[in-house]
Amino acid sequence: MSRDITFRKILNFLAFCAIMIIAASILLSNDVLSISFLGWMRYMAEIVAYGIVAIAAFFFARSKRNVAYMIAYIIAMVVLVIFYIIGF
Repeated sequence: MSRDITFRKILNFLAFCAIMIIAASILLSNDVLSISFLGWMRYMAEIVAYGIVAIAAFFFARSKRNVAYMIAYIIAMVVLVIFYIIGF
């Protein structure tokens, strides 16, 4: 088993952590911890998860070497960021 730390391994680890935090915040949301802390924890995990997906999508679009993929990616990212900030 290789011990090399690569970008893909870091990305996979961050994705795993984000999913675990989201799952923990859903499970603990009943009465164990305060709602504000769980909301913050879930919000940060969602940002990490969306960031990982955005990075993976960027590398996919870049690998296609077609301007249409990159334009579609940029438009989608702008829409997602705007709607996430607005709260939709």
